[in-house]
Amino acid sequence: SRKRDLTVLKDALTRKDFEFISRLCHKTKGTAGGYGFTELGVLARSLETAAKSEDPGAAESALEAIERYLSNVEIGN
Repeated sequence: SRKRDLTVLKDALTRKDFEFISRLCHKTKGTAGGYGFTELGVLARSLETAAKSEDPGAAESALEAIERYLSNVEIGN
């Protein structure tokens, strides 16, 4: 479902809805670690921080990092 969140996050960034981005990333940060996706939690924290600072450039960079991570992550059995 995180891959689906990418579309929602990109749309929110376009609208500069930093509050929404911050809330969603806070949730992702919390659940990612619980499922063993520590790096995703770190990346979500970066995007959450950028959103709280209302920094569109940093938010875009963090979102791109999350997108790269999700396109490369492999889930084992």
